[in-house]
This record gives sequence, C-alpha cells and structure tokens, in this order.
Amino acid sequence: MKSILVTGGTGFVGRHVLAAMAKQDIEVHVVTSSNQSILVSENINWHHLDLHNTSAVTQLLKTIKPSHLLHLAWFAKPVEYWTSLQNTNWLTSSLHLLTSFIESGGSRAVLVGSCAEYDWQYEHCHEIDTPCIPKTLYGSAKYACYLMSKAIAQQSSLSFAWARLFFLFGQYEYADRLIPSAIKNLKQKTVFQVKNGEQVRDFMYVKDVASALLALLNSKVQGPVNIASGKPLSIKQLLDNMAEKLNATQYLQYQPNQSIQDAILTADIGRLNKEVKWQPQYSIHSALEDNIAWWEKQLA
Repeated sequence: MKSILVTGGTGFVGRHVLAAMAKQDIEVHVVTSSNQSILVSENINWHHLDLHNTSAVTQLLKTIKPSHLLHLAWFAKPVEYWTSLQNTNWLTSSLHLLTSFIESGGSRAVLVGSCAEYDWQYEHCHEIDTPCIPKTLYGSAKYACYLMSKAIAQQSSLSFAWARLFFLFGQYEYADRLIPSAIKNLKQKTVFQVKNGEQVRDFMYVKDVASALLALLNSKVQGPVNIASGKPLSIKQLLDNMAEKLNATQYLQYQPNQSIQDAILTADIGRLNKEVKWQPQYSIHSALEDNIAWWEKQLA
C-alpha cells in the first residue's frame, strides 16, 4: 500500500488534502505541531512534533518509511510571511525533511512553492520560460528551496515535483483575508472598501488546489508545475460576482484607480492540464457559492 507523509495537514490547504485522502485506500501520516487531530479516519495517522526539531524528524522518517511526501508546511501568517525571518528556518527544515525522506527510502516527493518566485513584470508565468527573480524574502526562500531540492533529488534519483501555488481562496483561510472579510461585511450590510480593484490575478478555489496537488503527487511529472485555474479575473470581477450572490453589490466601494503595481499576474497551466491531466471540479461561480455557504455558517 502507498504510504504518504503530509506536512501542514492542519493548514488552509492541508485540511482539504486530508479530506480527500481520507476517502482513498492509502496509508497517510500527518506531521503537525498542534496537539489536536482535526480529522479522524482509519487511514490517517497523526504525529505531533515540530518540523524544526531535526532529530525528531529523522527518527520519524526512519520509523514510518513513507513512499511519498507532500510538504505543505511553511510560515503563512497574512502580511507577515512576506518578510518574516521564519522563512529561513523553514528553508533549512524543509531541506532536512527532504534528505531524511530520501534516506528512509522515499521515492516520490512534491514540495509546495509559490508564484512569488517569479519575476512579476512578465505578467504571464510559465514554469520554464518565465525567469524566477523573487522580490521578497518569502519568494527568495521558496525559490532557494526549489533549487536545492531539485539538486538533491537529481543526485538521489528521487522523483520530484515542485508545485507553484497562485492565489487561493476558500474554506479555513484566515478570516482577515480579502474574500472572508468581504463576505463578512457584505452579510452585515456594511460598506467594504476595495483597493486595486483592477488588479488581475489567477484565483483558484482551495478544494481544486487540493485535488490538483494530489493528482500531481500521484503522477510521474517532475519539476515545477503551476497550480492555478488558468482563468484570470480582476479583483473587481471576483468581488462583484460574490456581491451579486449576496444581493449586496451596493456595499462594495472601489477606491479611485491609481497607478497599480503588478497589475497583471496570470499562470500558464499547460503542464497541469496536459501532463498531470488534471481538470478543475469548480467553476468560479460554483466555487463562490460553496465558499459563501460555508462562511455564512461560520459567521452565524
């Protein structure tokens, strides 16, 4: 039976990954620093330890000997993660995790990166053609992790893929992020002010992100792969869509357009569609409806 080690299983993306894994006939091991197990399932085994504790990580890998690794964990507190020095700790710990996984006999690893690795002046990001020139400590740490992981994998003959996530929204994200904040204000019939409404981004529902990551993990595709919808929208289009579903369009207030930095950032998803052979389950409309329904319950 396939044995998968998942890190970050209690996080925004990880919760949805585990929900999908719980339905499969696989052995899943989850590493978390939390004292709680958020999902009870016969095939999911919880291990409570700090991934920065290198000796504990090494011992765990020697014990469970997983065949596959999906590494989601990283410091992700909104706003702070862009500049936090914790990025350097996660870079070091991620590389140790990967080497320990290889030494324990692991055969397939998928680590999670970010569109922040790319040079955003190119606007449309392709895994091979677009240069990676990150502007933030977060993006730099992720790109450094990719380069080192790639070199380690090649030297060790490890099957390795690097998933570059773009702009996510959905259930369990931080409540002060754009979409949850907008839903809360619109539900309460209070004005929600929006900056940079004309910015164009590739938004993807978190349940589809989880599905795409599992498809990538189960494939043989190697190297960087963009995890995105391939259907860019402006922030205004996204919020207008959502406000219509809440019958609250009059409460959206867009600030006058000024010079917008990084106005467009979209993803090429050719590798995801053609090589991984993955297609989304949700349209933007069904994703917003599903997400609104969930957040309404949380805000009730």
